[in-house]
Amino acid sequence: MSPYPLDPRQQVYYDANPYAQGAPYMQPGEANTLAKTGGTLGIVGAALSLIPLFGIFIGIIMGVLAIIFSGIGLSRSSRMPDSKGLAVAGLVLGILTVIFKLIPGINLL
Repeated sequence: MSPYPLDPRQQVYYDANPYAQGAPYMQPGEANTLAKTGGTLGIVGAALSLIPLFGIFIGIIMGVLAIIFSGIGLSRSSRMPDSKGLAVAGLVLGILTVIFKLIPGINLL
């Protein structure tokens, strides 16, 4: 069988790669956004908490938010394991940031 049509008016469709697999379909809203948000808040909060005096307020607020979001994201990571590491990082950094900002001698650093 010839790949060319017998009739010149007949249209033939060629696939660029007939063996290519499509990307796996992901349902909308399947990403663990709470884990990603908690990880981001933990990293940014730990970095911004190093600002003298102003970092005390930023560190405590962002640390608490990182603990909350990362904790919820970590509990959801059994169903969606795509960002479990980011949730753990946000949880650890959030806890460390809050602890270090509540210690009176260290929070001025």
